[in-house]
Amino acid sequence: MNNQAEPATNGLVKVLITGANGFLATNTIIELLNHGYCVIGLLRDKKKFILPAQTNLELIEGDFLDINFIETIIQKCHYILHIASETRQSLTKYSDYYRINAEGTEKLIRLAIKYKIKKFVYVSTAGTIGFGTKECPGDENNKIKKPFSESYYMISKLAAQNIVLANSGEIDSVVVNPSFLIGPYDQKPSSGRIILLGFNRRIIFYPPGGKNFIHVFDVAKGIVSAMFKGKNGEKYLLANENMSFKEFYQKLSGISGTRSLLIKIPKFVLMLIGFFGNILRAAGIRNDLILTNMKMLCVNNYFSGFKAQNELDIEFNTIDVALNDAVGWFRENDMIK
Repeated sequence: MNNQAEPATNGLVKVLITGANGFLATNTIIELLNHGYCVIGLLRDKKKFILPAQTNLELIEGDFLDINFIETIIQKCHYILHIASETRQSLTKYSDYYRINAEGTEKLIRLAIKYKIKKFVYVSTAGTIGFGTKECPGDENNKIKKPFSESYYMISKLAAQNIVLANSGEIDSVVVNPSFLIGPYDQKPSSGRIILLGFNRRIIFYPPGGKNFIHVFDVAKGIVSAMFKGKNGEKYLLANENMSFKEFYQKLSGISGTRSLLIKIPKFVLMLIGFFGNILRAAGIRNDLILTNMKMLCVNNYFSGFKAQNELDIEFNTIDVALNDAVGWFRENDMIK
């Protein structure tokens, strides 16, 4: 397979990437720059951007919901990679997610149509697609399932991706659906919290479910490849290895060199935590320990990335590589020892 995206020409191909400060966006910017593209990164705070200044990278502070502001930027671009979204799990109203994730995406794609953007790539999530088992993993044809269909975040992302696909008759547009990202440049951290919670721990408590894990490098490659190889109006699951949480922490323990005692948290305990989380939320106290989120930890949330591997022409790194890259970066930045 050829992992190279179509090459840029003398840095004249300009790509707008929203949410440029984020974990995935940072890695995608690296991938774009490596291929010679001119990148315009939209973010809220330049001071939080962790990559060094580069000739083909322009950072612009602002809000993609500000139509007048974003319109001036879009006029200079050829492609849009829309990664920015509201991801916090603690918000109490669906409207808080819908306004940013769905309405914001609709405004952005309408401007993309107006200014004849060559390709609009929307980064959704694997959670908007129905999961399967290890023997029969979920694919792009599966509809969202409970408990993910009960998550405000997930259904707002589903609404956004449906808006993008509904406009594929007016603009060349593709949706990519990454699973759980592992890798470097996770500065918050976001998904990397799962590593920090278990690295070098003598005792690790893990939930009964499982996830599909993928190296963030591979998702960045998939997004850039989708700019040229993604078929208009299609979804692509960027998914690699299906593992239970127990299997994941066994791998992590092997990398850390710590003989960890793994203890499974019973499902009923997580349900009790979720029940009390819901009570706190009903009282107006923001928290992410709600029942829906606890249910998601009990599901074997497994997917297949076969379509993306073949149509986007990408190969995936093993999760061992992803974990080593993530651990190495966390060490370099004094986040673990």
